[in-house]
Amino acid sequence: MNNGEKTLALLPTIRRIARRYAHEYPGVDADDIQQTLCVHVMETGERLALAGDGGRPATVLSRVADSYCGRQFSHNNYVNDQYNYRPKDIRAALDAGVLVGAIDGVPVPDDPAVLRPPRHRRADDNPMIGWDRTAYVMDIREAFRSLPDRHQRVLVDRYIRCTPESRTAAGHKRVSIAIGALTKHANGQRQSKHYKVRSNDDRFDRTLGKARHTAE
Repeated sequence: MNNGEKTLALLPTIRRIARRYAHEYPGVDADDIQQTLCVHVMETGERLALAGDGGRPATVLSRVADSYCGRQFSHNNYVNDQYNYRPKDIRAALDAGVLVGAIDGVPVPDDPAVLRPPRHRRADDNPMIGWDRTAYVMDIREAFRSLPDRHQRVLVDRYIRCTPESRTAAGHKRVSIAIGALTKHANGQRQSKHYKVRSNDDRFDRTLGKARHTAE
C-alpha cells in the first residue's frame, strides 16, 4: 500500500481527530488540521503502520494534531492579543469552585505563549505573572449567566450539588455539552475588556440562585 492509499484508508480516523482537536483548540480550523494530518501521512506513510499491521495510527496522528494545534493556537493568540479559552481551561476553573465564589484558587490557563500582562501593566513587567485572574473569573461567571437554563442546571448539579446522576455516563455527556457551551460564551465575553465587577457579581449570584432553585 502506497502513501496515497494509506491516506485514504486513514481518512475517517483523520477526520475524527481533526474534529476533536478543533473543539479543544478554539480558533484552529478542523479542515486545516485534517490537511496537516493528510500531508503527514503522505510524507511519512512508509513509517506509519496501520492498526491491522500492529500499528497505532490514531495515537500517532493525535500527537501530530496536538502539536500543530498548540503552535497555531499560540500563534493566533499572539497575533490577535486575544486568548480563546479551551474546554479544559473552563473545566479546571469549575473544578476549582469558580461557581461558588473562588477566585484566588482558580487556575489560569497554562499556555506561556499567551500569558501576557493586562493592558494596564507596564511593558517591562514580567508577562509570566501578568494574567488577569479576576477578568478570567468574570468571563466565566458572565458566560454562565448567559447560558440556557438547561446548561445552568447541569453545571449546578455537577459542580455545586454534586448529584450522583451528574456522575453517570449520561451525566458526564451532559456536563461536557454544557462546558462546551460555557466555553463558547466565555470566549464571547473576552471581547469586552471592561468589567463592572460588583454589578456583574450581583447578577451572577441571582442567576446562580435561580439555577440552583430550579435544579432542586
